[in-house]
Amino acid sequence: MKAKTGKSVAAKAYGKVLPEAIPYTFDYTLYESNDELIAAKDEMTLDEQRKARNADRLNNARAKAREKAFEDAGLVKPTAENDPSIAWKDMVKTILTAKLPDGSRKFTEAQAQEQATMLLGYDPNDADDE
Repeated sequence: MKAKTGKSVAAKAYGKVLPEAIPYTFDYTLYESNDELIAAKDEMTLDEQRKARNADRLNNARAKAREKAFEDAGLVKPTAENDPSIAWKDMVKTILTAKLPDGSRKFTEAQAQEQATMLLGYDPNDADDE
């Protein structure tokens, strides 16, 4: 096995452009021979296996390092629990699947948005852009 260090730069996080790109490094190991694959019992066809496993290792190490870099930079993945705009969008989608109280028809997009704003106390039109 050969130990390697990679580096990358994240310009976006969770769908948003970062004010400043975040560099990060990550460590991973590569198989150097087919014998290593066999000894590790980590095989498909030998050449395909080595290429696939090396790509997986690189990508997994990069993803872990990227998440750590985001965490170290104080970035939190936006969710319905910590971002009211996501909660509002989720609520609108949920309301659109329901019928009006009299059961006659489904809510329109505008009605669903109005209901979500009332229920959550959040109006995306009043929110500050971040």
